[in-house]
Amino acid sequence: MKEQDYLDQNLRELFKSAELRLHMPADRKANVLNELLGEPTMFSESERSRMPWIKLAVAAMVLLAIVLGICLMDGAGVAFADILENIQQRGYTFTYWSRQKDGELKEMGRGMVLQPGLIRWDMPDDQWKGLALVADAINHQMRWVTTTGKDLGEVKMPGEVQEDPNRYQSEQNFMFGPVEELWGLVDGTEESLGSTTRDGVEVVGYRVEKPLKFQGEEGMSIYTIWADASTAMPHEVTIETRDPAGKDDGLHLVLTNFDFTADIDESLFGLGPAEEPKPIDEAKFIVRPGVGMSELPLGADQAKITEVLGQPDFKIGDQVYQYTGLAVIARDGKVYAFHCGDIGKTDSQHVKKCIVRTREGIGMGSTAQDVARTYGQPDNRREVKVIEGGVQWLYRSTGTVFGFHSGKVHFMLFQQPIQKK
Repeated sequence: MKEQDYLDQNLRELFKSAELRLHMPADRKANVLNELLGEPTMFSESERSRMPWIKLAVAAMVLLAIVLGICLMDGAGVAFADILENIQQRGYTFTYWSRQKDGELKEMGRGMVLQPGLIRWDMPDDQWKGLALVADAINHQMRWVTTTGKDLGEVKMPGEVQEDPNRYQSEQNFMFGPVEELWGLVDGTEESLGSTTRDGVEVVGYRVEKPLKFQGEEGMSIYTIWADASTAMPHEVTIETRDPAGKDDGLHLVLTNFDFTADIDESLFGLGPAEEPKPIDEAKFIVRPGVGMSELPLGADQAKITEVLGQPDFKIGDQVYQYTGLAVIARDGKVYAFHCGDIGKTDSQHVKKCIVRTREGIGMGSTAQDVARTYGQPDNRREVKVIEGGVQWLYRSTGTVFGFHSGKVHFMLFQQPIQKK
């Protein structure tokens, strides 16, 4: 992956040490100075030649007036470079919002930044209870963790996106890529928006446009950054995206409530010591197809899920209880199905750590011959798009689905028997 461009520290210190800082390109500064030194004064040429210091003094006075004017207009001298330094090189927490079509903001959750460039997004509790996404803005990698910091690796999104992994990867990049690129913004690419007051705070604003790759085509991210005019601390960051046709795609993320005094715990990013393995009662994970799993039969009350298996790593809404290698799905308050392994991969931790097996011994890594010998030929075979070369077998009488890749089981689904229509 490409390394991120950071400002050279020596250059930053040199720039900071300058007594006067004009917020304009270097070539423009040079032109202004040349124009000032070339301006005529009220003195005659002979008088100017006798008093060469007058010309320089007048130029300095005019230059000082311009500097003061620019500083007042651009927020008391707050430079975009200083704002970027606070965003990119410090740890903090924030709240993130989604701007709705009617302009209202919907709070999505809290986030935090651990340097260098690790961003954690706590998923909304009404959809993803106990789940957070950690994005590495430097190496462009993403991992799921629990809100307590347990590393879950790459976790597949449920539902229709599982049927199209290319779409999932593209949409994942389109959602979180623009935020990662906050660490790719550099000084000198911004447009000044001047000063204003937001939420009772005097702020200075900047706008940056940056290309965004989407499904092999180039869209655009638009960053609007408002910072405290006296401290250069970010006050509000809005990120909008445009699709390759230049159309507003409706994705407007707003980051607010920055707290630079928060104590950031690196273990919450999945970086803590590995948990000691807990003893597992494998008898709890024996499945009778069409009946249920050990002490947790299909059709049991939903509350029994945690009674038997304990608290899940996280929940998706109120229906999906995700454990390592196993998801228990509830519907209408009852246990509806058991989802084992990984529908889209053969080497994920959900496959490696899945200990669910049928009473006859079928589980992860069993061969198609093993399954056919144990349960006979399936009622239906179908190829699946979610994994290249993947095949699924369906047994209607027990509501069982086995997913194969290279002739070996990597996914199992156990649900109520399927009635023929």
